[in-house]
Amino acid sequence: MSFNLDINGHRALVTGGTKGVGAAVVESLHGAGARVIATARSVPEVAPEGVS
Repeated sequence: MSFNLDINGHRALVTGGTKGVGAAVVESLHGAGARVIATARSVPEVAPEGVS
């Protein structure tokens, strides 16, 4: 599925963004041009490029 969210340059905060659905949301938002900050209970081994 592909659609234009028109969020280029916007900021997004994703809680639980390091595993499963949360990680997929982070990837989708970042791919759509948003500046993404992800929070979780643990730090992932490898953080996605450009995601805080």
